[in-house]
Amino acid sequence: MNGKDFFGTYLSQKLSSNPALLTEAGARSCSIGVDIEGAGQWTLNFDAEGKASVATGLNGPTRAIQVREKTWEGLLNGTVNVPMAVMMR
Repeated sequence: MNGKDFFGTYLSQKLSSNPALLTEAGARSCSIGVDIEGAGQWTLNFDAEGKASVATGLNGPTRAIQVREKTWEGLLNGTVNVPMAVMMR
């Protein structure tokens, strides 16, 4: 699954049907920008209760993640070692 499919379809649909899906992550009143080189940019917005939504583009995130498309796909399918990916960036 690529970044466009994950954020544009999969996660958007999951959050539309269950905005509290990521509440256990503990994020409150913040936003996380995800910039996948070669795929696009998205922002995960968390309200004060931890309910999340996803928007296209980087909309003033409080935190940001930048990753190559190939690395993102590897993270999703389990072929990338997360600590190594962070150290090599």
